[in-house]
Amino acid sequence: MHPKQFIPGPVEVDPELLQAQTIPMVGHRSPEYIALHKGIVEKFKKYMKLENHDVFLFSSSATGVMEAAIRNCVRTKVLHTVCGAFSKRWRDISEGCGTSHGSLEVEWGDAVTGDLLEQALKGDTYDAVTITHNETSTGVLHNLDELIPVIKKDPNRLVFVDAVSSFGGTVIYPEEPGIDVLIFGTQKCLGLPPGLGFGVVSPRALEVSSKAVGKGYYFDFQVMKKYSDKFQTPSTPAISLLNALSLQLDRLLAEGMEARAERHSTMADMTHEWCEKEGFELAAVPEHASTTMTAVANTPGIDIDDFRARLTEKGFVVANAYGKLKGTGFRIGHMADWQPSDVEELLNVMSQTLEEMNA
Repeated sequence: MHPKQFIPGPVEVDPELLQAQTIPMVGHRSPEYIALHKGIVEKFKKYMKLENHDVFLFSSSATGVMEAAIRNCVRTKVLHTVCGAFSKRWRDISEGCGTSHGSLEVEWGDAVTGDLLEQALKGDTYDAVTITHNETSTGVLHNLDELIPVIKKDPNRLVFVDAVSSFGGTVIYPEEPGIDVLIFGTQKCLGLPPGLGFGVVSPRALEVSSKAVGKGYYFDFQVMKKYSDKFQTPSTPAISLLNALSLQLDRLLAEGMEARAERHSTMADMTHEWCEKEGFELAAVPEHASTTMTAVANTPGIDIDDFRARLTEKGFVVANAYGKLKGTGFRIGHMADWQPSDVEELLNVMSQTLEEMNA
């Protein structure tokens, strides 16, 4: 049996969801596909309580949709909030696209605050701001209710949110706080294999996109809108994965966003308590610690490679620290379809492994 994946993605996938990908193939312009696509969009809208935003399905990683937001919706200049490797990726994308940008950067493990953001916005003129809701390299979870109102003091300023490692494990209703482009993928809290990226796009973002040039074709929001209105995609989508997504969305709706978030929060609390008991600190400031994954600092100075290798031998995989933190700790993904009982099993094995290493 393969080791259980307690990493921040790609996550463990339920066998029933894997099996759903074996449903016989249909044409992507067929009535059967249109019904599948329509059902997925309707389920997403119900789950997120959407009335005005569009839901675009991309056969790509979420990084592609991040680039789409920059290419479609930045008119003059974008401000990037940077607190780790994945929030830095937004800036890398702007640099790659030749887009004018500025940065509000804090130390890895710290969170961007409303006060810092307000000061940064006073220093220049920005028509969009990027937020990484859950920074997967450090385990920092940002408070969108604190940050978005600061950005929206200018009602024309757009908000882009990377929710790649938080959507499906936290409470996010895009239209309430005013998110203009919400981005996530399949391989983390949604509990599916990698291969699909999603953009939840506001009417204001679409309006800006309609006047943008140099957007390319594959990620052009206007092209996506044209086909999405017919419950299709411009090019051939990952139909097998969409079949699994449709089933998983049924499960998300049955559990409910709030209940799902509470389950993830419970698993996070268990993990944080284990860290304290075993003498490990969090890489994130505790008040902003993620509820979907935990970045653990190697406070006791154990041999991380040996620790992870021993866990793998016992059937459990945790991830190395990421980016410039690599080698300084490890990361635990407690997300998607894992239950508190699964996390309890992992934590018990981790404690046993530490005892063996110290024997």
